[in-house]
Order: sequence, then structure tokens, then C-alpha cells
Amino acid sequence: MRKQVNPSISIGLGFVGGEPRRVEMGFLKGLGVVVGCLVVVFGFVWLAQGNDFFMYKVFAPAKANVEREVFENTNTHVRGLNITVQQAQMDYAQADPAHKAAISAVLLQQMADVPMEKLTPQNAAFVQQLRGNLTAPMSTVP
Repeated sequence: MRKQVNPSISIGLGFVGGEPRRVEMGFLKGLGVVVGCLVVVFGFVWLAQGNDFFMYKVFAPAKANVEREVFENTNTHVRGLNITVQQAQMDYAQADPAHKAAISAVLLQQMADVPMEKLTPQNAAFVQQLRGNLTAPMSTVP
């Protein structure tokens, strides 16, 4: 008569109460299934997130350009440009010649890419006047 074999294995964690610890094979199979499912779920999450990253990498520059164009055409942006020019014009009128050159350089740098049709006629004329007065680069202060 053959002796029946107990379907358990010893995992070598020492002895408890004089007998080695034994773990049932069903538990190990269940643990393997749970770990396998977690790996699959994490894999799908990684693919989804990675896909979002790659999609962002492709489409983000185009979206940013569209958002920039929309912002540049908003009333708030245009009003802000005109207020900036008006403030610079008031500062320019009260400044001494050295400060006028600095105000002119800063304002012209800010208005370098701004279409003149976005400015009021008075502000556009002031910016054009500053562009006409710009004949030599500003000297550097030691």
C-alpha cells in the first residue's frame, strides 16, 4: 500500500512547535494569481499613462500655439498692451535723457512682435516715434 502524500511544501522558515512550517500549495497558487493580476493591471495603467504622455508630446505644441494665438487676440491682452504703452509714455515724458533711452529700449523690446493695429492710434504713433529715435545702441554702464 502506498503512503498518501500531503500536497504541502516546506518553505524553510524554521520550526514551530517542533514541526516545520508548511504552506498549502493552493495558497501559493492563489498568491501567484493575485501577483500576476496586479502585474497585468499595473501594465495596463502604465500603457495608458505612457500613451497619454506620448499623445501630450505630439499634440501639446500645437495646442499651446492655438492657446497663445487666442490669448493674443483677447480684449484683455490688447487692453494690457495699450495700458503698458500709455504708462511708458507718461514715464518717458517725465524722464531725463538717460532714463528716456532706457524706457525706450524696454518698451521697444516688449512691443517687438506686437502688430501696430492692435494699439490705439496714439500709442502706435508713440511706439513708431520711439522706433524712429532709435539710431544707436544704448551704451553700457560700467
